Amino acid sequence: MKYDFCTIRDYRPSTRTIDAIKEMNSTINMSKYLASVVSVTPVFTMPFKILLLIAFSGAACANIIQTKESLESQLQQQYESLNMRIEVCDTYKSRKIQITDKWLLSQTKQVQRIVIGELYKNAMNLCYRKEEREYVETLVKLAAIGDKKELNRYLNLKGKDTIDKRGLEILNQQHVNISELERLSKLVKYQIPFYPIID
Repeated sequence: MKYDFCTIRDYRPSTRTIDAIKEMNSTINMSKYLASVVSVTPVFTMPFKILLLIAFSGAACANIIQTKESLESQLQQQYESLNMRIEVCDTYKSRKIQITDKWLLSQTKQVQRIVIGELYKNAMNLCYRKEEREYVETLVKLAAIGDKKELNRYLNLKGKDTIDKRGLEILNQQHVNISELERLSKLVKYQIPFYPIID
């Protein structure tokens, strides 16, 4: 959509109208870019896909058109807030847990380690989700105006939070029911960061 009004004689759009159309174009650009990102995101990163969709929703609903400079300044502040929150979440790593779930206890030690590792990463993500969401919203806004560098960098780093290929192969080989992992992730016990090493 472009604000070309040449076909309407003597019509000159107001600044407010042009700004509104720019915002619509920005939303369209965000949706296109987000679709390309989500389409190549691995299945195991569904919570991350949801985070991106929520961030896009928040960015698209913003009423104020921000400049690149203001977005970069905002991003820096949010980056610092996110890192501070991650440091707080890291303090929970000393919290040791006892494995009492019958299904998890019935698995091999190798599978237990993989499952506990995934539950730990999920708990950490939950711990700093609010700050991360705000950070990603600004990344999406920057991407919409053409600066995709920081969002791409973030996606590359975030990709390390996904389950490793070897771990996935082991779970498949041992016919592990992934829905059990999802069930465990909803227990309060595993929603707060913990010491992720088992004996």
